[in-house]
Amino acid sequence: MLVYQVCFALGDPIRFEIIRKLTKQGPENMTKLGEGIKVTRQAVAQHVSVLENARLVRREKVGREVIVSVEPATLEALSKHLASMIPTKG
Repeated sequence: MLVYQVCFALGDPIRFEIIRKLTKQGPENMTKLGEGIKVTRQAVAQHVSVLENARLVRREKVGREVIVSVEPATLEALSKHLASMIPTKG
């Protein structure tokens, strides 16, 4: 996992919202993923590409739809990395 790439990807409010939606609601197609986010479908696709490059999501073509799902292993690795940065007492 490239921590800087993951942090960069999550640093954008729209990408953060996409990850939040996927972790709460599960896999979504690109159209539903963009609902409630005030950007174009093309912008959603670009944001998903950044998240995919950071290995935070994966895309799967199912028929004519593209389904996006979260990569939990990357979030778990980030969580462990951040936890390791917390100073210990004593």
